[in-house]
Amino acid sequence: VLPFFSELAEEFVHVDVSELRAQANDNGNQPPTKMRALSTGEDAETVRKALLLVSKMTLRQELEIRELQSAVFKTFVVREPNPIISTVRAEVGSYLEKAKMARSSGGSLPEGEVHAYAWAALTQVAVQQETLDGTSKAVIDSHRAAMASPDMIADVVYIAKLKKAFNKGEFKLFLAVSPAHHGLLEAVSAGVLATGAVEKKGQAPASGMSRELQALVDKLTEIASK
Repeated sequence: VLPFFSELAEEFVHVDVSELRAQANDNGNQPPTKMRALSTGEDAETVRKALLLVSKMTLRQELEIRELQSAVFKTFVVREPNPIISTVRAEVGSYLEKAKMARSSGGSLPEGEVHAYAWAALTQVAVQQETLDGTSKAVIDSHRAAMASPDMIADVVYIAKLKKAFNKGEFKLFLAVSPAHHGLLEAVSAGVLATGAVEKKGQAPASGMSRELQALVDKLTEIASK
């Protein structure tokens, strides 16, 4: 047994380790990259600067969105009880439920976009208002008769969205249509107002989340100035 181990030891001694060293260094002859460790104070300052930058950028984008909304959308505040709320939510809810079932079963999704269904429900309510003037009623009736499918509505209507507002029991209604159908939008708006909704003009106020984020930005700015 001893002679065998002697031979093995000799073979091991004569192994050229230069090749092994080259393989162990994946970067060849390049020295390993040096990493400078950040101190706890530097870490905190980096995080604070990043958070402040992202927060400011978010607030600026939110402001620009509100400016665009005021320029493009018609915005209404609708308070419960109102037939717009119940009818639009029922129609949109039905669309979403059908879409969910279709995805789970591998079937076909409902035709068109969800805002087309919201618009169809809205025009149904608007045209039924007793105080709506005859001209507006005729415009809406003509439009509804011409719209044979949700896809046709989507070619005319860009935005028809009902969402909860900050105050309990209040909803915001956003509408936008093709410039060629301004008269239709005015007729539908008349029907919306006839339900008791209130049109809001000018730039919308900042949301509650935006106000909280602004308070955080003010606090971070104060900390950074110390």
